Formats: sequence, structure tokens, C-alpha cells
Amino acid sequence: PTGGYWQVPLDQIVVDGTSYTLPDSRAVFDSGSALIGGPLDVMTSIASQIGLKRDCSNAEELPTLGFVIGGHTFSIAPAEYVAWEGSRCSLLLHAVRLPGPPRIILGHLFLNKYYVSFHLGEETARVGIAVAAHAPAVTTV
Repeated sequence: PTGGYWQVPLDQIVVDGTSYTLPDSRAVFDSGSALIGGPLDVMTSIASQIGLKRDCSNAEELPTLGFVIGGHTFSIAPAEYVAWEGSRCSLLLHAVRLPGPPRIILGHLFLNKYYVSFHLGEETARVGIAVAAHAPAVTTV
């Protein structure tokens, strides 16, 4: 952990074939954040690239968000990054101002889909990421 957060180098963010590479960027795993956050200019560019219409008419056709970490792409589908409240919708992205190199905060939105394990050894710290195996919903009659 660095600065109180578990973080790893972030290779790039991919949206609809467009790659966003941020020099010295880090992916920060934060169970205290609900959304995906990052520098204002990056989040604005990504939101623009996603292209969610104000009337939400294209919400079902939006591109997948991909976070490339260690050469592996971890994808988030539109159904996972668009929130609905009645007939209104919004992107689950927000701007965060943090000191130092660019950091992308991967909150609950990411952590609900991916199981992230943390290992703190005497000399090294490691993070493992895999698709979470959620138990099927239980129906009680």
C-alpha cells in the first residue's frame, strides 16, 4: 500500500477503441468509494467518449469501459457503470483531485465485479484480481 491505499500501475483505460494512457498513472482500489473516479480532464474525456444522451435513449448501446492492469483488461459493462433512477440515468464516474501522479479510483463499481486480493509480504506487496464468483440469489418460499 502506498499513501494508505492499495494501488498498482495502470497501463491504460480503453473506451470504444480509444485508449487513454496517463503517464505514471495508478489504479487505486478503494472500498470506501462507490464510483470510478479520476482527474477531471480524464473523466470528462471518458464521459464524452461514452456519449450517454441526456434522455438516456442510448444507455443500452454504450461501450464497455476497460481498465488495463498488468497487461490484462478488466471490463465494466454499461449496465454496471450507468445508474438508473426511474427514467433518469447517470454515469457512475466522478472527478477526484489527488496530489501526485494521475490516479484512477476503482471503487465498489469495480470491486463488485472483480475479486481483489491483497498480499503484504515482508519485502513486497502484491494485488491479485479475478472475476468475482457471486453466489446465486436465494429465494425463500
